[in-house]
Amino acid sequence: MADPAWPTSLPTRFNTPGWRLIPMSKALRTAQSVGRLKVRKRVTGNWEFFEGAMYFTRTQLSTFLTWWSATPVGGIDGGTVKFRALNHPISEVEKVWLFVEDYEIGPHPTGPLLMELRMKLAILPDTPS
Repeated sequence: MADPAWPTSLPTRFNTPGWRLIPMSKALRTAQSVGRLKVRKRVTGNWEFFEGAMYFTRTQLSTFLTWWSATPVGGIDGGTVKFRALNHPISEVEKVWLFVEDYEIGPHPTGPLLMELRMKLAILPDTPS
């Protein structure tokens, strides 16, 4: 099954300033019953954690909420499915993303015509074809 796509009617760039990119550690640290932590290297590709926001009109917000509840990205599978169509905020290359927490909605500072959608996502490593 192909990864679900970000709806084409929604913005594809995050607000700047305001987003943060947080690389995930390559070391796995595991507590032991006795002694020091066991440290191993992560063998899979590195994830990056991302926090950012987009401004949506009320129509775009409705589209997002429909997409969220109707696809496995948010509603059906509880946010365990990857999705495509957003570019990496630095390289501008399309990446595969995963929601790591539910979204947050708030008002735009200029008034009621726009809404701010805040997201916490993981940018997944490229996988060989």
